[in-house]
Amino acid sequence: EARSPAGPGERIRIAVADVINETKEENLNGLSGLFMTAFEQSPSLTVLTRSSMFDALRKMGRSDVEAIDEQAAKDICNYAGVNALLTVSIRKLGQRYIMDLKVLDPQKDEHLFAAVEESPDQDQIYSMINKLTVKARRETFGEAEDQILQTSRNVAELTTGNLDAYQHYFQGLQLIQSLRWDDAEQEFQRAVALDTTFAL
Repeated sequence: EARSPAGPGERIRIAVADVINETKEENLNGLSGLFMTAFEQSPSLTVLTRSSMFDALRKMGRSDVEAIDEQAAKDICNYAGVNALLTVSIRKLGQRYIMDLKVLDPQKDEHLFAAVEESPDQDQIYSMINKLTVKARRETFGEAEDQILQTSRNVAELTTGNLDAYQHYFQGLQLIQSLRWDDAEQEFQRAVALDTTFAL
């Protein structure tokens, strides 16, 4: 069992790097936001927001960075004193989707945990995210099963069950980081057009 990167009783600070999408399916580009939402439900964790990550990059003199890859995320973690970094990749083998999640200790550059989920179709992406989140909360961060059950909601219920809508929303968040307010508003409107229940 992997050891938690924080001491007993401490709320563990985690960051999520951009998901590496090897499927060439654009509506899967924003999955890191779904992982953030999934892990935010844990009472044991504090998830670094995307805006905080870009703020850290700006303070480090790296305002030109548009995507948070693993190296940029490690630098952010070390700068902001974040205990754990999540990296996720998704690829396609035939018709099957394969999602790999890893948890790293960014200070020691060591792997704490790794898990894989597979699915025959895109409809199961949310289920894969939920399963990987539960595994990491239990195995890496030492959360009790009953606590996980009490605080785990399907990430689709917390956001949208429409991956295309979520991708427009995620793109809107990216544009806000570049201060492109009008373009961001258009992306949010596209998201709501695809899923009217996602307006909130």
